[in-house]
Amino acid sequence: MPPTPLHNLCIVVILKSGEMRGNYKWKIVTETPSHKQLPAVELNALFEGDERGIAFVSPLLVVAEEEGLYWFDVFLTPDVLLTRIPLRVIYQKIQPMSGNPFQPPQHD
Repeated sequence: MPPTPLHNLCIVVILKSGEMRGNYKWKIVTETPSHKQLPAVELNALFEGDERGIAFVSPLLVVAEEEGLYWFDVFLTPDVLLTRIPLRVIYQKIQPMSGNPFQPPQHD
């Protein structure tokens, strides 16, 4: 299969402050099924403590060059791994539908 952009996917990361206070850098690193790491997305966040936190929502801009399990690793920089988000890509052939898919079947 040729490299295919993944459409209509978003990544959501929500982090709560707890005892953390101050400005911190964090990043998301994508790892392909062949364990190749793509360039990191680096971000800044202000943690105000207690129940406050940050929410990051963004379209997922990944081109699936291979089938398999992709990982999105969330780090608090420099290198504290907070969590990993999995995404499995499976290639499937699309079978053409016969008839008009928007027209209900005719009954006699």
